[in-house]
Amino acid sequence: QLRSYGDAANRESPEVEYGAAIARGLAYLAQRRGSEAAAQFLNILDHRGVTFAEPIGALARLQLGKAFTLSGDRAKAGAAVANF
Repeated sequence: QLRSYGDAANRESPEVEYGAAIARGLAYLAQRRGSEAAAQFLNILDHRGVTFAEPIGALARLQLGKAFTLSGDRAKAGAAVANF
């Protein structure tokens, strides 16, 4: 008999969670809601161990620059793109 230890067996994989965050961030960008988009991309980048060498990390960095540009923070936008 298989046993579930807490909620871990029912959680989605990190890739699915980050994919959803990217989708939300892109949707916020399309609506020109830069600060909300930036929050989604920063949420992804807060997990460096998972996103450091993954393409989703690079995508989040690039889109973060766009989000900061939309929100009017050119200094942060430049830093985000430089880290890309």
